[in-house]
Amino acid sequence: MAKQLSTQKRPSTLTTLTSQHQVVHATFPASANTDLDIRHTLTPSDPEWVDYQVLKADRACCLYHDTSRTRKAWTKGVVYLRCNVASAVVDVLLSVRDPASYTAVWTT
Repeated sequence: MAKQLSTQKRPSTLTTLTSQHQVVHATFPASANTDLDIRHTLTPSDPEWVDYQVLKADRACCLYHDTSRTRKAWTKGVVYLRCNVASAVVDVLLSVRDPASYTAVWTT
């Protein structure tokens, strides 16, 4: 006999009322796996709280950031990303995951 799925509502939901996003057009260096400084106008309380996501690219590629101890630290208005493909042209969605930048309401 098949198990029935519960149709109960979740007891609470977090609704985000405000957040920060910015789309940046980036052309990566002719050498793959090299830092590219990507400038933005987001205002997180900690520069490390900027997330990124590829929206569109001119070729198959992966974006990533250096996580080594010798990496360039992200600063106000600048993140450093790398691409595994040389000269890729990418539209990147930057967003802030900083809890201080959200106004949230819990509903039941």
